[in-house]
Amino acid sequence: GKVDKAVPLYELAVEIRQKSFGPKHPSVATALVNLAVLHSQML
Repeated sequence: GKVDKAVPLYELAVEIRQKSFGPKHPSVATALVNLAVLHSQML
């Protein structure tokens, strides 16, 4: 459903933030948390 379609977009957001800010930036952590929440909704 919608969650399945959102996963690649959230993964892209993580990738963009890592490239823009570096892997240890808080913005990357936020994007990873959002991706984790999305995955938890798939269970």
